[in-house]
Amino acid sequence: MSDSTSPAPGGDERHLTRGLLLLLAVSSGAAVGNLYWAQPLLEVIGADLHVSSGAAGWLITVTQLGYALGVLLVVPLGDMLDRRRLIPVMLGLSAVALTACALAPSFGALLGALALLGLTTVSGQVIVPMAGDLAAEHERGRKLGVVTSGIITGILVSRTVSGLVAGTAGWRVIYAAAPFWRWHSRRCCSDAYRRCRPGRASGMPPCSPPWAAPSRTTAPCGGPSCSGPSSSASSRCSGPP
Repeated sequence: MSDSTSPAPGGDERHLTRGLLLLLAVSSGAAVGNLYWAQPLLEVIGADLHVSSGAAGWLITVTQLGYALGVLLVVPLGDMLDRRRLIPVMLGLSAVALTACALAPSFGALLGALALLGLTTVSGQVIVPMAGDLAAEHERGRKLGVVTSGIITGILVSRTVSGLVAGTAGWRVIYAAAPFWRWHSRRCCSDAYRRCRPGRASGMPPCSPPWAAPSRTTAPCGGPSCSGPSSSASSRCSGPP
């Protein structure tokens, strides 16, 4: 079945295209992967920063503590603030924390940078409910499963990638390269969320990834798909850019 505008039996339309769904899944997986970059690298990092393997284990501990604090304090903000703005902010802060990890001159500085990284990694947990907002009701469960699968994949792949990269180029390279994807995800998520508004009424335009060409069914708010005799559809497409 086509994944663009096929209506559900109750008149609901699909609002989350496959391209945007893939973007959200990869972004959430890459975000959560921040927690696990250091796990296979403890001996390498310890040797480079002149600490024991036991002391290097604190790198994982502070990252997880930062993540727990983020789940407690930041994730609930997704229900009170505009996720369109919250997620790019968290992804931007995550990129800053990754850069600080790559440039950390001492073990203490790396501990602090990893604590901040864990705190900002919760952007992946904010993306999941955003995907639920953008998906039509009849397909919400399936598409939430896809985004959650992206998180699990990020957890599994991050350990392998960090070990391979660190084995050939050093542990700092993985933290230096990761921010480029964070900045790309930040821009794409912000642009994509501007293309539609959460809702389940049939007048809403489907959500499309930022690289998709606008059309009558995938136009940004204010485009052709927002025009027409229906005042309710027009009001849903209005609002801040």
